[in-house]
Amino acid sequence: RPPCRPDPMKLNRRSTSILSYRVFFWTLVACGLLLFLADKRPLVLSADDPASRGAWVNEESGGDIVVVLDPGTLVEAAERGRFARSWAWVDLVRQEIGPVATLRADELTPEALRPYRVAILTESAATSPALARRLTELQAFVGSGGILALELPSGPLREAFAADGSGGWRTPSAITAVNGTSDEAAETLRQMPMMTRFMGSTRPAEGATTLLAMDGAPVIYSRIVGRGQVVVFDFDVSAQLSAMQQGLPSDRMRVRPRQSGDPIRTSDLVASPALFGATIPWADVLERYIAHAVLGSEYPMFAFWPWPGTGKGAFITSHQSRHVSGRPLWMSIHERSSSARSTTFVAAPDPSRDRQNIADPEFAGHAAMLWVLDPRQARLHQSWGLLGMEPVIQPLTLAAQRSHLTRALERISADDLHGVRIWDSRWQHTFTEPYRVMQAHGFRYSVSYGPSPGLPPGYLFGTCQPFQPVDSDGLPFALFEVPVCFEDPVSEQELELFGAVLRRAVEQYHAVHLMTSSDLFRERPDMAGFDAWRDALRFAEQSGMWVGGAGQLVDFRRRRSASDLRIAASAIEGRTADGRAQEMRFVLEIEAQSPDLTLMLPERVAGLTLRTVSRGARTQRGGAADSLETREVTYGGLPFQLLPVPTGFTTLTVFYGR
Repeated sequence: RPPCRPDPMKLNRRSTSILSYRVFFWTLVACGLLLFLADKRPLVLSADDPASRGAWVNEESGGDIVVVLDPGTLVEAAERGRFARSWAWVDLVRQEIGPVATLRADELTPEALRPYRVAILTESAATSPALARRLTELQAFVGSGGILALELPSGPLREAFAADGSGGWRTPSAITAVNGTSDEAAETLRQMPMMTRFMGSTRPAEGATTLLAMDGAPVIYSRIVGRGQVVVFDFDVSAQLSAMQQGLPSDRMRVRPRQSGDPIRTSDLVASPALFGATIPWADVLERYIAHAVLGSEYPMFAFWPWPGTGKGAFITSHQSRHVSGRPLWMSIHERSSSARSTTFVAAPDPSRDRQNIADPEFAGHAAMLWVLDPRQARLHQSWGLLGMEPVIQPLTLAAQRSHLTRALERISADDLHGVRIWDSRWQHTFTEPYRVMQAHGFRYSVSYGPSPGLPPGYLFGTCQPFQPVDSDGLPFALFEVPVCFEDPVSEQELELFGAVLRRAVEQYHAVHLMTSSDLFRERPDMAGFDAWRDALRFAEQSGMWVGGAGQLVDFRRRRSASDLRIAASAIEGRTADGRAQEMRFVLEIEAQSPDLTLMLPERVAGLTLRTVSRGARTQRGGAADSLETREVTYGGLPFQLLPVPTGFTTLTVFYGR
């Protein structure tokens, strides 16, 4: 029989079927591979968090100092691509003196100036046409005994009060001369990295005394005018301070990582490589010098001590935990037993896994929000996918994370969470966007700025004290940033640097902010980190430092700024041949809003020495028996006397003599 031949039609159908199965199989493989790869690098959808911009604030205080700004000039500078930050002057006075008031340039009138003894015209105001028309009033203010400080004046203000400025803008390489303070403080200032500009002149201001020079050019100088004083700052003080504290963005207010491909962190904002590993808070040092050695060079600048009580600096302790369960507040509870009250920043639990509720009274006043910006870090996101894979995710908004956290922490509401920290010191591409979101949610302070893994810690932002960040148009946010100096120091180099910074802080009354992880012993047990925290806490207590949380310090600063400190009356008795006073008398009126405020009295001013401090308003100096007991300190290279003041109203009479 002839061999059977296959039916061609059946063969075609079978080949087509096999091909279809193969296509289907390899399509499944390709889809699975794409799903696997997408799960490893998922598509992250944006989350719409509410945000609000910085806004002008009328600061009103019972103090002697007013800072004059022009919000319109700040906004116009932003429109031209320049980041003007005159608000740094408000921070300077708030930190070093206490009470501070603000005034718009177009509101400056003789009546508006009358309550104040010191008027600081920031660059935004000193270049404003509105103030050029007020020259006569400003001259009268100085002639009657006022202190007028001008930052980079122009036009009629420069012609009347400053050097000619015809040398033009220059970029300084270093501070070359410092007067009016101790040799040690002057040497510290000369080491400060420069991130500002100054105005050069071809002739000095007539009769002026140079206090600070950059590259040999006078940039801070003062002179007596009538019964008052004019101080000119011919360099951009606010740019120098704000660049150190808030950092520097790149073009168009963007932020780029130092290493391509790395996530953006706050350390990418650091203004100068010289700030990495810094053991000196440069911003604090400069602010102390300006407030006390410059503005207080001819007349005393009375102030409130920057720390509660008479603390020798501040040891700020904060903790963080990604896990609600496992008593993340154990470190705060331990510190409370030592009369120190700190804060633990806790992340919201994973909504799909961790449903444990904790009803612990210790959370009240201790807990704050740990905001996870990267959703892959703690599964705080919504996801879409198959077979447990998540190729598309959307992070939970800050509002959603706070809602999950408050549901897990019983007895805690959203209004109880005053502080916020971005986990892992992450940041965003837009320089001020995180602050806009924090502000819109009503947070009072942030501790997001700080060191990053692999980079030296220390005073990366020139301070560990609260400062008020500003938006891209120079207008302030309604919250404070308290930068972190050290985060979980465990290596030998980090611990050595931490110890050196802490000892220096005690000697010079600085602040050190330590962030520790309550999860440390859960993830990588290491006694070095525990010992560093415990030993630092013990050292700070024994050294007389104030110990507490960032929120506590912010609240204290608010009460301190809300207190009154005014010179109600003053008199100058006799004059030397060169016109210097033989004796000065000041009557101070103090309204203390906090039970732990301490008055700072300069011990020496313009060749005079503090003689007596007595209660009540007096016209004659009493004997030594009438003088209140004070405590001597050296702050910013200058001698001061400290006097605790009771809550409520107090009147003091202070005498200086030769």
